[in-house]
Amino acid sequence: MVTGKGGIGKSFVSSCIAQYAASLGKSVLIIQSAGCDQIAPYFSPSAEVNRQDPTGSQRIKHPDGIMSINLTAEDNFREYVVKYLGQKRLYETVFGNKVVKTFIKTIPGFSEVMLLGRMYFTSELAPPPKYDLVIFDGFASGHFLSLMTTPDAVINSSLGGPLVKETTRVKNFLAEGKNSGIVFVTTPEDLVVSETLDFLPKLQSAAPSPLVGLVVNKVLAEFPDASENKADIFIHERQAKTFQAMQDLKKGLAGLQVQGVDMPIFSIKEYPVIKLPLQKGFAKKAFANELLKKFWQ
Repeated sequence: MVTGKGGIGKSFVSSCIAQYAASLGKSVLIIQSAGCDQIAPYFSPSAEVNRQDPTGSQRIKHPDGIMSINLTAEDNFREYVVKYLGQKRLYETVFGNKVVKTFIKTIPGFSEVMLLGRMYFTSELAPPPKYDLVIFDGFASGHFLSLMTTPDAVINSSLGGPLVKETTRVKNFLAEGKNSGIVFVTTPEDLVVSETLDFLPKLQSAAPSPLVGLVVNKVLAEFPDASENKADIFIHERQAKTFQAMQDLKKGLAGLQVQGVDMPIFSIKEYPVIKLPLQKGFAKKAFANELLKKFWQ
């Protein structure tokens, strides 16, 4: 599950992880729950994506064994009732009603529970062939934290019945470290680094899934020769700020280790332009850039 502050490249990082896994021969499904499909363009030309499914609500097949899907609360609930409970007629006669659909969308935490349930079903209960890796291109950090706390809210409520039972199963699945993990995305900027260091302990404390990695995106890793050229001066200044932010992040993470926040760190350099769809081998180069390792020495 990939999360981080809004606008820092979560979908990009999710796509890179997916492409990297696919290069190792893994079958991958990327799940998102967004107003528009942000994943498919990373893997397939726009014309091809639109021809398959403009909304993204159905699985889209991409090259190299990668699939993507954009889920909605209604999609998740339909799947739960029809496929998991085996009650297609019930869904069509009762829950297919427009008034009931609107009511479902207004229940606090309902859509979050259904989303987690759908991911659990896809990973654990769906008939074969199963995916080697399921990636959730998650919400921005605040919304994601709410998603992670929803199971406890439902379990500790007075609802009872099947919903609490199934939510407990989902939470237990997430809490089993071998099943899932959270990758947090940040950038080398003072404010973002500060927010990251403040947020990570909260996320680790509240989320049933463990933190398994930190990706520092948009690292300026170019070092032009010193000159009086304004562009070079600007890049030098940005590089200095990037370096300082990375050092602050490194120091802050060392401090968080005493609280148990300890995970591998990866860096991706800043790309002025990313040609879509991603070219073959892009992710391997992005994650294995030797130039970026100097920031962690």
